[in-house]
Amino acid sequence: MTGNRVAARTARIIPRLGVRPPSLKACTSSRRPAPAASAARASSTDAAMTSSSTLWRELMGEIIARAQNGCKVLRHPLVPLVRIVLPLLLASCSALTTMTGPASGCVPFVPRPVAGTNLFDWKGIVHCHSYLSHDSKGKVEAIAAACESVGIDFLIMTDHQTPHSVSRGARGVVGKTLFVVGGELRTPDGTLIAFPLRHYVRPKPTTQEVVDDVHSQDALAFVCHAERFQPWGTRGLDGCEVVNLHAAAIAADKPAMLIAGIFSTPRALFEVLCKRPDAILARYDQELAARHPFPLIAGNDAHENIQIFGPLGGTVGTYEELFKVVTTHVLAEKLDESSLVTAFRRGRTYIAFDLFGDTTGFRCVVEGRGQTFTFGDSVPTGDVVRLVVDVPRTAIVRLYRDGTLVQESVGRQASRAHPEPGVWRVEVALEDGRPWILGSPIWVKPEHEE
Repeated sequence: MTGNRVAARTARIIPRLGVRPPSLKACTSSRRPAPAASAARASSTDAAMTSSSTLWRELMGEIIARAQNGCKVLRHPLVPLVRIVLPLLLASCSALTTMTGPASGCVPFVPRPVAGTNLFDWKGIVHCHSYLSHDSKGKVEAIAAACESVGIDFLIMTDHQTPHSVSRGARGVVGKTLFVVGGELRTPDGTLIAFPLRHYVRPKPTTQEVVDDVHSQDALAFVCHAERFQPWGTRGLDGCEVVNLHAAAIAADKPAMLIAGIFSTPRALFEVLCKRPDAILARYDQELAARHPFPLIAGNDAHENIQIFGPLGGTVGTYEELFKVVTTHVLAEKLDESSLVTAFRRGRTYIAFDLFGDTTGFRCVVEGRGQTFTFGDSVPTGDVVRLVVDVPRTAIVRLYRDGTLVQESVGRQASRAHPEPGVWRVEVALEDGRPWILGSPIWVKPEHEE
């Protein structure tokens, strides 16, 4: 069954739910070309589905809007029947392909120099699980293949800690991606991401003792699952995971997720998850008053363990799909473990929601007197000339100082001459308001501070 016939069948069902579908004829006559970088990897089935992609997108927009406005769709008496019958109806044709196929709109990233510095922009994944965790069966080869497909430069493995998770973890270059062994560490009142680990971190009575053990290995300890983290007073925390896709799924609008999961592609489902983490960023900004550098990272929390149809397949949240949703970028001199860890330690990171577009060309720097500073740097006020943000396409650029929004503009560049002392952070959103880029802070120091 072709993608057009599936779309047509769904278009006949949807009006019974009180939703008016867009014109099928108009949608099927429009074929959106795939990006050149991903066209070579597109399968013939993916191509068959492309012709109805516009229909799915417009249809999902209206369905999700209705679900979020009083859940009128979910109260219709036909919904229970549709929830059971429709997935089975589509399972024999293109539904499984739609669920497991690559999400659109992501172009593999080519590392580039950061102008004015000796740094390069590297694109990576933090927070990934494999067969070494109790809740995943993922193989290293499959993870490496997903990294190569998406264009990932480095990956921080964070398997749940066991005596063997560190000793058996993949290190070094696998395929075309640098693997770093880390771990997701549970404590009595929180969770940490730690890397690079050399040996098993044994359970401890307090979060502080776990952090101290991590530091004894010359490794870093990042707050993980910040939405439920309690021991913020712990000394030596090295950064914070402000985005976590698993936590976003738990917090997301359930009717919208249900409808996206039944009727549409993984992209529509993942778009529901890509929200600005307001409460976590507010807490993060509070921490910046006392911690610097304190970089932010995104947690993909990839397990590849959700199957819509159980043993029949239909995996949602494959490694490749989740790697295309959000990434953590690091500004480092070289692509090796030592250089990456140094960059993380110095706070040179930013988060990119790649699902909404490639961020190649993004730059945030403070231009000083004969020197250029970037994420994680501390700059004396007297050395600051201006703060500059460049983005690859027209977007909303917001500048925060000490957690307060002080400047907002629309365009491809934003700047602020002689920024006042404080902790500065940049966020970039699409023109429709969806989050795109979250930057780690730059500290403009008062003249009297060392």
